[in-house]
Amino acid sequence: MSDIISFLSGNVPGGIGLYLAFLLVLFAVLFSISRGNDLFTPSLFKKWFAGIWLVVTLIYMAFWYSDPPPAVFSRYTTSFSAENSTNNWLAYYFRDELDGLMEANTSGTDYFFRERWNYLADADYASPENRAEQRRIAGSLPINKFLSGVVFVESGHYMLRLEVIENPGEKVIDKTTLTFPENAPEKAMLDLYNWAKKYLPLKEQRFLSEPASKKMVLGKDAFYRGEYLKSRDLFARVLQEQPDNEDAQKWYQYSEIRYAGVLKPAEKADPHQIKKTTWQKMLDGARRKLLPIVKTNYERNIEDPMLSNMIAESFLLDDFNSDAEEFLKIAFGEDPFFLEVLENLSLLHQSRYAGLPFQDEDDLLRRILNITPYNVKILERYLGKLLLNVQITDSEAEEIRMRIERALIIKPNSVPVLSLQGEYALLRFAYEDALLHYQKVDELAPNDALTQYNLGVTHFKLKDEATAEKYFQNAVKYADYLDAHLYLGVIYKNRGEYEKALERFRYRVANKTGPDDYYAIQAMKGTRECLKALNIPIPTQ
Repeated sequence: MSDIISFLSGNVPGGIGLYLAFLLVLFAVLFSISRGNDLFTPSLFKKWFAGIWLVVTLIYMAFWYSDPPPAVFSRYTTSFSAENSTNNWLAYYFRDELDGLMEANTSGTDYFFRERWNYLADADYASPENRAEQRRIAGSLPINKFLSGVVFVESGHYMLRLEVIENPGEKVIDKTTLTFPENAPEKAMLDLYNWAKKYLPLKEQRFLSEPASKKMVLGKDAFYRGEYLKSRDLFARVLQEQPDNEDAQKWYQYSEIRYAGVLKPAEKADPHQIKKTTWQKMLDGARRKLLPIVKTNYERNIEDPMLSNMIAESFLLDDFNSDAEEFLKIAFGEDPFFLEVLENLSLLHQSRYAGLPFQDEDDLLRRILNITPYNVKILERYLGKLLLNVQITDSEAEEIRMRIERALIIKPNSVPVLSLQGEYALLRFAYEDALLHYQKVDELAPNDALTQYNLGVTHFKLKDEATAEKYFQNAVKYADYLDAHLYLGVIYKNRGEYEKALERFRYRVANKTGPDDYYAIQAMKGTRECLKALNIPIPTQ
């Protein structure tokens, strides 16, 4: 019953409860007027109530459809694997080729779930032993329709076994098998396209498939996995063999931009120096290569949201947000469900969302999580803001619970999500639940300073200071976790060990992160209390 209420409430302010309450009050008011006014006949009462009910319902539905609940979204996808791991690259080839041919969406809630997004859940379905896990996740997202392809070799012939499957129930609605020459999967693309377009929304295409390049395929896959040095090296090797390969040039520059992002934190740009850093030079070089391709695409009326997104990303890294905004809006117009574009849009200030269907940053983050429920960096950003509230509302609590549960359905042993679940339990004062979540995190990722600290805080809340001390000491041992020093100071002060407490408090104060560092301020208070207990004069500063 609660799931139905959540569904009907959607993301409407006040939800279904406010809607029903308004109708109840409306009925009572109009009924009261009809009983006390002879001119307000039963016929007029019915007409007025029906008219106002219709207007209110239309307004409610407009809110609901502008930001529908996650359960409303429907998805179609592909799933390619190979029976022998040496042929995984062929599975990636078919995956990427169909990815480029698929319509981004057929409506505002029916969209293409790109197979590469499964890497967010550390899931690679190229190997057949992962098929059961793939089916489980497809059912839990849910994926409403997917095209499954398996590459295998039989009697020396390379073959692609295809099925179109619908959920719920994993109903196979059609199947076929294609044959193609060894190392020439492009020979199967026309037949694959003609068969698949009967069931999935594919763009109109005249087929002149380029010869498949194993290095290109593996380079793209490495890029999707975040292995940018590897992808750059593979694209460079393609360019050595084919200097005029525009696709390889484009993807090489994509890898340069992403690798520049890796280098940026270690090499800070000096605004007072004219000389540019290594990563800034890489970004400049990438833009010089990519911008002419954008111009050519524009003249040919070719849409390429990844190209626009990567140019925007290069501007974001260089802090040229106005330029980034222009390219991101172009990319969003080409594909409003493109995950990388939405993630980069979320890095802009929400004042730049003009012309986009997002009211604010939270609205955009929710859209990303509706598309990819297991997206840890976005989930942590979104829930982190909600969890900052000391007192969260019932609707916020339900939102946090729903987002965590959806992510854990896809990846039950996710350390970051289980940590968020523990933080949520702490916020609700459910300390025993929090302890269970953090203990599981500790089993999955032992010797992590943050987890040790969280276990310490939970035991401290449970009044078990002896156990809490052990975990806080571990947090200090593993990574000198600063806030653990404050808690250790409090524990020692409570025992009357003021010298030990003073040492911890002073250390935390000495390492304050800024004038508004709450824990450093608490450590200052603890320092004064210890000095007073030891009869030591308290400094005026």
